[in-house]
Amino acid sequence: MNITKQLLEKTYYQILNERKWLNEIDYQKEWLINPESYTHKNNVLAKCPAAGKSNTIAIYLEIRFRLGLLNNPALLFSAAETLLKLNMNDTFKSFKPSFKYITVNTPDDITIGKNKNVNVYISLPQMFTEKNKSNSVLLPKIDLLITDEAHIWFLKKTIQNFIKEQKIKQFVELTGSPYLFNLANQIAKEKKKEEPYRMYYVTTNDLLDRNRITNIKIELITTPAYNFTNKSFVGNYGNLKAGQTSSKKRNRHLLESVLEGMLSKCNYNTDNTILKNKTNLGSISKLWHKIGNMFSDMGQTILTCDSIEMADEFYRILENNQETKDMILKSHSKNDPKSENFFKFEQNPKKYKLLIVVDRGQLGYNYLELFNIVDFTFSTNIVMIHQRLNRVTRKSKLNPDKQKTFFKVSTNELEGYYKVIMSAVMHLNEKHWYQNYNTKNLGQLPLTLIRKRKGKKSTSGKSTNKKVKKVKFQNFDDLELLDIDLFKGVLHNADGPFETYATTTIDEVRRQFFGIENKWNEHNVREEAKNWNRKSDFCKNSQGAVQAAKRLGIYEEICSHMDENNIGKKTNLSNKEAMIEFERLKKTYTSKKDVREKEQTMFNVLGRIFPIDFKNWYNSLNTSKIYNILETDVRKLAKKYPTRKLMEQNGYGAYVRHAIKNGYADEIFQHGTKIWTKELVIKELKKYKHKEDIRKNNPNLRNLAKRYNLWDSIPNKTDVIGRDKKRGIVLQKTLDGKIIKKWSLKDACQFYGCGVVNALYRNKNNISNGYIWQYEK
Repeated sequence: MNITKQLLEKTYYQILNERKWLNEIDYQKEWLINPESYTHKNNVLAKCPAAGKSNTIAIYLEIRFRLGLLNNPALLFSAAETLLKLNMNDTFKSFKPSFKYITVNTPDDITIGKNKNVNVYISLPQMFTEKNKSNSVLLPKIDLLITDEAHIWFLKKTIQNFIKEQKIKQFVELTGSPYLFNLANQIAKEKKKEEPYRMYYVTTNDLLDRNRITNIKIELITTPAYNFTNKSFVGNYGNLKAGQTSSKKRNRHLLESVLEGMLSKCNYNTDNTILKNKTNLGSISKLWHKIGNMFSDMGQTILTCDSIEMADEFYRILENNQETKDMILKSHSKNDPKSENFFKFEQNPKKYKLLIVVDRGQLGYNYLELFNIVDFTFSTNIVMIHQRLNRVTRKSKLNPDKQKTFFKVSTNELEGYYKVIMSAVMHLNEKHWYQNYNTKNLGQLPLTLIRKRKGKKSTSGKSTNKKVKKVKFQNFDDLELLDIDLFKGVLHNADGPFETYATTTIDEVRRQFFGIENKWNEHNVREEAKNWNRKSDFCKNSQGAVQAAKRLGIYEEICSHMDENNIGKKTNLSNKEAMIEFERLKKTYTSKKDVREKEQTMFNVLGRIFPIDFKNWYNSLNTSKIYNILETDVRKLAKKYPTRKLMEQNGYGAYVRHAIKNGYADEIFQHGTKIWTKELVIKELKKYKHKEDIRKNNPNLRNLAKRYNLWDSIPNKTDVIGRDKKRGIVLQKTLDGKIIKKWSLKDACQFYGCGVVNALYRNKNNISNGYIWQYEK
């Protein structure tokens, strides 16, 4: 099949139109409508976290399926965490694809998938490693392998062996850390060979430019509680990372002071009332009655620890206090093997404020209401720090204006080193460094530390080895790091338990140090506002300008000229300008759909200025091909898809609407859809006693009853009909008391409505329309 850009674009828009909750994203569209994305052997989709890789791959598979490019099944490896496999499965559930898919948890699921002719298998990579070779035999022939978090799994020997055994020919790698793939391409380029991977990059700054992520704050924290040198780390405080302490009492007091400082920092960003006028909270042992109030205002926070012992120690201190024990959770391999506490944390945001984790929630975790991450791992791996930092960049839906913060904790002896490490991390937000970094090149940064080597003891008990071992933490080569300090220094107490010594934001780094000016400065915001006459249009189409205006405090001022009754952008056109725009539309567009989608504002404006000429021209345009439908085509298609729902699910909603509009839908869908005539509805209503019963058990029947004007004749739960069905009558009398007619309750309800009868039952409104109405048992 000849895959063209036009065909891919048409299919892409068709998928978006069927799923109104999906928005068009320029970088997503650019990759999806490029034919090379479907023909190249190795496509690497290098999108930074929060760029929407899961939705992109769902649309990608849908396009392949519709164009017949998914004849043999595809295998999707989610990242090596149960949590991420569930995230991917949830994405597919909400997407509702046309193809069949199955999540593989056991070998039996593979067999079930084969029997059902499934198109996509979602699995963890561990299912098909060397230890589980028997599972590979169960798989059908796989043509396409998609690997999430590919920088971890795709290049592993076990996965490469699996690929050779299965003879898979095409691959899509999803990753937020493309640096090993950069390295492979750089090596091939040096050897003058073809680059093995077709790369497509989307960086953090790209997302910030499009207002798709929040501008998070990064704070560098110093603490004396943990140190890498023997002197402070073991001698003074004990090896806290391993749970070994020189003094339990002193260690507990130290950890309490660290927690006090940490909670203060997390709450400070929320303008907590307790902290506004008090910088030093004193000993945490005197503050446990206040911590509960602090937690209630604090945004949800994840505390990442270096070891299980460290996590347990933090958790033990907080759990032992009445005010905080019900507000914290911890999750690591020993206490929470299935990551169930992550779901508790997300589902109960008012109850749980702090989640303490070890080696979790740093790859693919996409919780929008996470406001703080405290990184206590002391990691110097800039790739993992970058991944961890991006967990908190996603925009909150509940509190979009609330500040989000990433705290990177270091020791007071290594402040300078960690500042350079974090500067390297911030470089990865920009495309030049994101494309060229390969884990081996990022400026010269050697750091030598001294650690004592354990010596062998002689018979006298003295050590016989007094040598020391020099260790280099990390050694970068050269990619021309900017010779600028990317963080602003902060005056702090060097001996404080949890002190900020440097800070910045993503936008601050982007604008001041990479020379990327913020598009929406005050001048540009004011100029943009002049183009709009309605606030709703301004807010919808210029979100970046609106946010900048609010930040600068000029929003109400620049919107003062806007009127909700005006049409929108460029409405103040003279007749000459309107004629020019009209001629432009005539030359540019040939279909109604394009005019409606791409020129909605002009469509309204010109329709108002030239009501007759514009209407005649618009009616002369071609309709979209999908609406040029013949009844014979619809009837033919109905044999393949016998029900309306099935036809709509397979992308033929226009055909269904054509049948309904032209009055033959009941005929062609009769064998697949029940036709609700008035008689059938009355028969179905007899199964229920009152309205509440119908609302609870069959809400669709309520709509059908209203369609045939039967709803008012159905009694409420407390109606007289429901209780005195066979006992009472309604008397219709003249004003002098003469009985004209006796009504049964049922007839009275059907003729006058249950509301009238119920009023009589309650002795209200007895006189109506010149008659006395009376209820008798």
